[in-house]
Amino acid sequence: MRRLITAICCLAVAATGQQLLTPGRAETVKIEAAFNQALNDNTGGVLACNILKFEPRLSFGFRFWTGYDLFMPVRQFANTDKPQGLISVLRVTPQGGQASYFFRQATLPALPQDKPLPKNMEFTAGGGFSLGEGRYDLLLQVLDQSGRTCRQRWSIEAKKAGVPLRIEPGKVADNGLERWSGIPAKTGSLDKVTVFLHAAPVIPRRATVRLSAFDITVLLMSLTSLLDTSHFAEARVVAYSLDNRQVLFEEENFDGRALRRLLRVLSDLNLGTISYRTLNGAGPAEVLEDLTRRESARPEPSQALVFLGPTSRYDARVSPKLKELRMTLPKSYSLSFPSRYFPDDIVKRFVTAGPGKALTLYGPGDLAKAIREIDTK
Repeated sequence: MRRLITAICCLAVAATGQQLLTPGRAETVKIEAAFNQALNDNTGGVLACNILKFEPRLSFGFRFWTGYDLFMPVRQFANTDKPQGLISVLRVTPQGGQASYFFRQATLPALPQDKPLPKNMEFTAGGGFSLGEGRYDLLLQVLDQSGRTCRQRWSIEAKKAGVPLRIEPGKVADNGLERWSGIPAKTGSLDKVTVFLHAAPVIPRRATVRLSAFDITVLLMSLTSLLDTSHFAEARVVAYSLDNRQVLFEEENFDGRALRRLLRVLSDLNLGTISYRTLNGAGPAEVLEDLTRRESARPEPSQALVFLGPTSRYDARVSPKLKELRMTLPKSYSLSFPSRYFPDDIVKRFVTAGPGKALTLYGPGDLAKAIREIDTK
């Protein structure tokens, strides 16, 4: 048991969050061997834990997602006043395929020694990953630094989804958007699309200062799914904020490096403070006017426009000037995540004021249908 802890610590000392081990590397081989040897080693004792398992569900990245949440009573770690380390290793084995290993390292804070801890106080952690269609066997081992172990086994099945999955059957991958390398080569296609990405919360909240990890993941997964599975060979991407009244990001030839820059822009976006000058300046209609003028002035216009993002709270009418500008654009589409508070908005009205269509994305299947409609010429 000590061998497993030592082997993983050597690799994970600098890691943050859950990591997918690279097959064939010396560290991975060492951890796999120690993991399998530890399966029959109970000398370190039992670590109390409960695991909430999630069934595979289709994501806007056109992959299945699954994962687990781990709950551990804190009282079992109360015998020391020093921070304690926890290590978890998850083995995922597709039916008839090779196993993949994920590891995660966490540190429990020092616990008070002068008073008893509540019985219901728990330490929580978890992990998730993407996978293709098929059946998978999962085995999780969680260890503390004294050698105690929690083990859980379960099986899952990702069934056919009816959408063009971006991962092969029986394959396992991490959830990182950083791995996207750009639009894949499209046979016979030279068309370019401009995507206007609305940087706003997918699920409206009463107080929003930053976009959540969920917001950013849904927005960027939907963007890359659109670019990967449509016929477009190139993309211009513009991220804008109607609340902040500004263009946040613009890239003429969107690729993997640009995606990572956009990820940082969305992560740093401050929605909690809007200046008095901004509120008294351009409104949502003026933001759309600016986007339209800049698009129309390009020497090589795109063959289609896609407005992607949440429905906004701005439901203003489309002015005659904005309608006139709209007619200078090619066929356009509004792909919006719905809100029960804002069923309609100025972006939808703008798109449908000319040759275009507004489509609502209730789930990944709706995104796949929207992409098929965009591809229909």
